[in-house]
Amino acid sequence: MDNRHTDSVIWRNGHDTGHQDARTRGQNFRTADRLVERSTESPDEAVSLLLAADRLCRAARWLLLHLAYARCIRLDGTGLLREEITPHPRFRPEEAMSLVPAYVGYLLANALTGTTRSWALDQRHEPAAVLAVDALTGNLEPPWNERYPLTEAGLSRICQDLDEDPGLAGRIVARGEYPRLLGLHYVHAPLPGQELVAFLDRTSLEMQHGSNRAPRWWRGEDTGFVLPIVPDGQRGDTGWLLDHLQQHGFDPVPVDAADPGGFAWLMLELSERLERAYAGIRCHRQSYPVRLPFGVVTSSSDGVALPDPASVEAINEALSQLYVSPGVVREVASR
Repeated sequence: MDNRHTDSVIWRNGHDTGHQDARTRGQNFRTADRLVERSTESPDEAVSLLLAADRLCRAARWLLLHLAYARCIRLDGTGLLREEITPHPRFRPEEAMSLVPAYVGYLLANALTGTTRSWALDQRHEPAAVLAVDALTGNLEPPWNERYPLTEAGLSRICQDLDEDPGLAGRIVARGEYPRLLGLHYVHAPLPGQELVAFLDRTSLEMQHGSNRAPRWWRGEDTGFVLPIVPDGQRGDTGWLLDHLQQHGFDPVPVDAADPGGFAWLMLELSERLERAYAGIRCHRQSYPVRLPFGVVTSSSDGVALPDPASVEAINEALSQLYVSPGVVREVASR
């Protein structure tokens, strides 16, 4: 049997994919359907990529918990001993865990459409989430890939380096994509013909004067497509955020995104909405400013609970639920 067909059966039956609710599953199906309409991938290949993204998301969260709590990593899934657990997490794991499916969803959207988009991360987001994904996929810059290979020693070295340099994750993933004041300048960043996914923070939007003027600034003749997303919009008053965006000329797109497929769907939806708006400008059916599509994750309930850092048993239980074998990770990374 074709492996792609097998993957399709596994994913559609909900096995080995992590936690998904019915609405998110529907979004994933719409993503696959959209790809068939564009004739970019076969249905089985699209669903195979969705399954690969789900597995990568689980593996990255497994690694992320190690980076937050552990002094070493065992790729066979063996539990940690008490002396191998740090007394305090190295970073804010709850924020990093919610960003993992957003970043994997970005990679998935690229793979599904054959389009390489740029990305930018607000400084208030935890960069360790991106580091975990890129370390597993070999997507770091060459010196870091050499230092952190997909081995026990290589991944354990990340934990040790983070102990010595707490700001290391931000510098590793920076590459020009970890800017200050992202809420102000993302709308000007991509060149015509390019697309930029901007992972924004709701607090920055509230505090950065002028960030609400992005719809007035965007011009398709001068700038590529911008896809702004608040991946953790459910933290706080979501209704206020949606009303704020609506009142300032955005086209808010609320979505439940519990897994990479939900985020990939959102990115494609934002791109298509902006494409339609710009087509109206070119055909003189409407004028600037356009209502700029803006994604807001209103719920990301995926069943992933952070363990009590004082409980060895709780940490090991959480790790066991997220464990993905190194062989599967390497296969997924090759996609």
